[in-house]
Amino acid sequence: LVLELFHGPTLAFKDVGARYLAALMGHFNRNTNQPVTILVATSGDTGGGIAQAFSGVPNTQVVVLFPRGRVSKLQYEQLTRVSSNVFSLELDGSFDDCQDFVKRAFSDSDRPHVSDTGDGGGAPVHGGESELRKDRQSGNVASQF
Repeated sequence: LVLELFHGPTLAFKDVGARYLAALMGHFNRNTNQPVTILVATSGDTGGGIAQAFSGVPNTQVVVLFPRGRVSKLQYEQLTRVSSNVFSLELDGSFDDCQDFVKRAFSDSDRPHVSDTGDGGGAPVHGGESELRKDRQSGNVASQF
């Protein structure tokens, strides 16, 4: 018996684990009003798999950071054309820069690690002195670094 793990929506083996994780998180978060934000740094496959898996999962937002110009055309489409609860942001720099941003977001003790504004206007992601915001209605992304 051989399990082929490349038949998911992004054709990457990570689709299997990502979809299982999304199903579990959706199940356990179904009766709460507390949104969950998932912050991902990717060089391509992981971000696409997570974005597709969490697409449309209630009370869940996904923020995917990826390096500008360093993903394939297919990966770019998988990262940027998903659903309204997935915010994909290109950063100038490398995958390591994206990963460092995520690490800073989770180690910043002065502010909430990842939070929603509570007003429905956007989802800021805090890390050190940086803030990213994607407006849910217009789809515009603003960043300060």
